[in-house]
Amino acid sequence: MKRSILRRLPACIGLVGAAFLIWLAVPRTFASIMLAVSKPAYEQINNPALPLADIAQLKDRLLRVIDWVDEREVQTRLGYVELALAARAENEAERQNHLALAETAFENAIAHSPMDPFSWARLCYIRLQTGGAEDGTAMQALLTSLVTGPYERSLAISQIEYAAILWDQLSEDDQKTIEEKVRWIETLERRDLIALAKQNPKTMTLVIRAMADGDIDRFTRFIVQLNK
Repeated sequence: MKRSILRRLPACIGLVGAAFLIWLAVPRTFASIMLAVSKPAYEQINNPALPLADIAQLKDRLLRVIDWVDEREVQTRLGYVELALAARAENEAERQNHLALAETAFENAIAHSPMDPFSWARLCYIRLQTGGAEDGTAMQALLTSLVTGPYERSLAISQIEYAAILWDQLSEDDQKTIEEKVRWIETLERRDLIALAKQNPKTMTLVIRAMADGDIDRFTRFIVQLNK
């Protein structure tokens, strides 16, 4: 009897191990399916033609995924969905509520991936609308985004935009970092930088001052383009 049990023991252990692996795989498989199903709507969340009900359904799906698998990508998507809902809010109280939920989602995403400069930048953007410019939390998010993503081409214009708003709170070294970023991104995204400069007096002052401190020929060409 004992020999029979011993002979079956490896098979039983293998069966238990297989069942455990399947149990571990189910949540991730479910999450992958739900993310794939919701991707078309997610890619259209900033499209004004997308019905509000579709965005609400997308949010519900993401919350269900989080119940199974809580990870950076899901929290990031939820954050952007909340921002889309904030943009469609019917009143300021509703808007602030969605912004608060978006802030929590991006904070959760950062908890999973602290070196993600995009989530830090989104956090700065949100905090600029929720009092973070006054309490220093927006600046903290911006500085972390700059440290974790110093050469993220697609992020540079946003970082410069937020820096213009928070300019007086930045140290002299941080201001120099931003000015260097202006000169760097001018060689890659001149059209976007010009559009940013024309956005308001603060961004215009920052961009022109940064370019003036660089190569004079580049500065002259930039001014010509700026005045077109």
